[in-house]
Amino acid sequence: MGGYIYYSYQKTHDAIMAHADEKLRAAALGVRDILGPYFHDGIIDKSHISHQEYSQITRRLSDFSKGIGVQYIYSMILRNNKVYFTSSSYTDADIAEDKMTYFFDYYPEATEANKAAFRSISPVYEESVDPWGHFRSILYPMVSQDGTVYLAGADILISDLNNQLNTAIHDALITGCFFFFLLVLTGLIYRHTMRRNLIIDASTGFQNYLALSEQLEHDREIHHQVAVIIVNDLEQISSFYGIQVANELMAALMQKISLSMFGYRLYRLNSNSIAIRRTSKLPDHELGDRLKQLDLDQPILRYPCLYASVVIGIAVGSKEIVIENAVIAANQAHAVRDPIITFDQSLHSIKASYIHNLIIARDVREACSKEKIEPYFQPVVDLTNGKILMFESLARIVTPNGTILEPHDFLTVIEKSRLDHLLSRSIFLKTAEYFKDTNYSWSINLTLNDLMDEGFQTLVKNYLATYPNPSRVSFDLCLNQSIESFSQIRQVIQSLRAIGIKFIADDFGSGFSNFSYLIKLGLDGFKLDGNLTKQVCLDNSIRLYISYLLRFAKDTDMIVIAESVEDRKTLSELEKIGIEYAQGFYFGRPASVPNLLSGDEKTQPPPSHHPIIHQSDQTQSEPWQS
Repeated sequence: MGGYIYYSYQKTHDAIMAHADEKLRAAALGVRDILGPYFHDGIIDKSHISHQEYSQITRRLSDFSKGIGVQYIYSMILRNNKVYFTSSSYTDADIAEDKMTYFFDYYPEATEANKAAFRSISPVYEESVDPWGHFRSILYPMVSQDGTVYLAGADILISDLNNQLNTAIHDALITGCFFFFLLVLTGLIYRHTMRRNLIIDASTGFQNYLALSEQLEHDREIHHQVAVIIVNDLEQISSFYGIQVANELMAALMQKISLSMFGYRLYRLNSNSIAIRRTSKLPDHELGDRLKQLDLDQPILRYPCLYASVVIGIAVGSKEIVIENAVIAANQAHAVRDPIITFDQSLHSIKASYIHNLIIARDVREACSKEKIEPYFQPVVDLTNGKILMFESLARIVTPNGTILEPHDFLTVIEKSRLDHLLSRSIFLKTAEYFKDTNYSWSINLTLNDLMDEGFQTLVKNYLATYPNPSRVSFDLCLNQSIESFSQIRQVIQSLRAIGIKFIADDFGSGFSNFSYLIKLGLDGFKLDGNLTKQVCLDNSIRLYISYLLRFAKDTDMIVIAESVEDRKTLSELEKIGIEYAQGFYFGRPASVPNLLSGDEKTQPPPSHHPIIHQSDQTQSEPWQS
């Protein structure tokens, strides 16, 4: 009896916690959908939103919180290592006790787990105590449209969970004392019910990913077939019409597909994905043939009138890999805009890249936590006198096995993991410290997200307040995205230029580059995109284009630096056009500081391999002026 009661306690506890965590996750996603993708753009202080607008939002959050069955739902941002509420639901008790939370209210009880969640790449669950109670909470990191990281959170009272658990165990004890057989029977029924709830998607009535995984695990077949259907734009539908409508669309679509899927079973894989598993002896081509005949030209929902656009991936293989391969095929179908793709050998390279990305992500996170981000330096040369104008500092990551990763190896992972701010701060501090006691000018690369990060701005201003000569510092801006908030970016640039920092547009001449960016942002110069430099000897139109850029730079008093100069022929052609500053492998590859500035000779320039730089005259040009 005791063993059974203990077993019942554990299973009940695990089921209640799993159900609670799933409810918290759904509630946090609801916060994102209610606030929308732009709510956290450009938050500075309490003036970001009016009291009337905030009241409307909190009312919607409170109604949603009651409907889904959690105590609170809310959102938070981190400013200067302090956590502030940007939205929150409320209860009747909060109104009565005057415990309402308002926009940009400081949250002094924020735990370290709370703050760490801003740097996480997955939801963080924790238990905490604050003036509102003792809660189990989810902190779900989200990213606003402008790149602001915020947390969508939800709380369930621990007392409610304990009450559920105590009620279940109390019933089990009473029943066990008087009717042991009935207890066993009731326990089996309860277990079956809980299990059914765990494997059934409540929104559609179809089985879920857990059911699919278990059925594949226990299936005796060696080769399995699975299709994954991704519904395009479901997140946009959810954000516009609400979660309920999005779920209704998925339920209706699955019902429609199931009508032609005899011999197969449908599962809701996640919010916007459906899985189909072969359950009978059918040829491999049969599933693809049926899915190709699927008629989606008619509305799936009549009100609101909604159609479904899908991409499909199909895979055949062992139980260990078949789902993953089907997902890869579906993602590839989405990427190349092909309605249906079957996994084959050509997609193994994509699968290998996933594994590679996981390894790199691990190494990057470890490097960020253990300060294994190192600056490498490449000189920028003044071609008029052969002297060094400045050094560009380039990030390298040292992996646990000593491998040096270059930016093309880790930048995408940095962005996906939202670690770019940590990278920029580390490179800024290490570079500034290396050159602090020298006469060298130096630069680092920044994205617009880095630049607009208030924490980074504060770091730069505080550090350079006591720096010997801030006018030796330059930021190379990566303008690789469309810009809308020119006024805000320009304001930040002006505030940093006021302390001496210069700004250069990186990789100018391709992508989103245009002259209006340079003028509107008030930049000090630009670097020619390396692809232009490499073609200057091959294409006369490129030479004419660079000449035009130089005339524009001269008229607007901007500096122009040619990147990726790799040979004497290219350098000569650039000098003929009028280029005065250049960098690239021809002058020196990026190298660690010990190779450039050694020991007590920090004020001495590095050795040069460029013929126009004399070994006896390796001094830096005067800091350039805008």
